[in-house]
Amino acid sequence: MIDIPHAAPHLTLMDVERAPDGALCDYGFRLAGTRIVETEGGCTGKRLLEIFPDRRRYEPVWRHFADAIEGRL
Repeated sequence: MIDIPHAAPHLTLMDVERAPDGALCDYGFRLAGTRIVETEGGCTGKRLLEIFPDRRRYEPVWRHFADAIEGRL
């Protein structure tokens, strides 16, 4: 991030959890940039299941994360 300090406030670092069969099952927020926290709220240290526990209701959110991880965005 030294070469792109202007981007740091907009970055999120996440862990991806997969089930034993390789299916995506959850995401953990390791770090959220300051601009993300200002607009979305604090999520560092939380799991996506904590923030959006109803996968059916929040299916577009879950799909967005899966698409990003699988390189479809």
